[in-house]
Amino acid sequence: MLKTIANLFKGRKLVIATKHEKERVISPLLEKHLGVQIIIPRQFDSDKFGTFTKEIKRAGTQLEAARAKVLAAMISEGVDLGVSSEGSFGADPSIPFTQSNLELVLFIDKKNSYEIRGHYQTAVTNLAGQYVATVAEALHFAQKVGFPHHGIILRKSENNHSAIEKNIQNEQELVEKASKMLSRFFTKRIFIETDMRAHKNPTRMQGIEIATKDLIKNITSL
Repeated sequence: MLKTIANLFKGRKLVIATKHEKERVISPLLEKHLGVQIIIPRQFDSDKFGTFTKEIKRAGTQLEAARAKVLAAMISEGVDLGVSSEGSFGADPSIPFTQSNLELVLFIDKKNSYEIRGHYQTAVTNLAGQYVATVAEALHFAQKVGFPHHGIILRKSENNHSAIEKNIQNEQELVEKASKMLSRFFTKRIFIETDMRAHKNPTRMQGIEIATKDLIKNITSL
């Protein structure tokens, strides 16, 4: 049965709707188990469907945003097979006062009219944020959340989405950017938070990989 299902996709082109390197964990699994030819769109802007850095509000629900992304990528690349992923964070359903990460990986096959999903939910996340008044406080926060292996973001305030610094690569750059933001007129503190974009958060990337494995299980299941 598994061989018969795999034959539906073997050799077909499949686009992964991403700009944040999710293909690192999704591609090997799809190639191995489905035999597809992976396409990564070079100029695909998934941010227009919503950003974890909050500049753009997500388009609809988690599922709706994932569906909109993959369909747009399929149209742009002219293929009838595609995958996208979408993450969300909220209160854990089973552990009080704990944040939970839910990863969704969505597979669409227009040729055969399939829409199949894979999920992974976990309370293992470094999601965090706080106000800091000094560079030393910023460095202390960064150490707690696994920087620079995990990315961090600086903002003028928690809800300010214009005065923002991201893609900070090392401690020296963090010190320079935090110092600059704190030195502005009338600025007594700034907001520092974990970068939850997949390519800047290995913990979240692992969740996407597990959700992809769940997707493959569902694709190859009766």
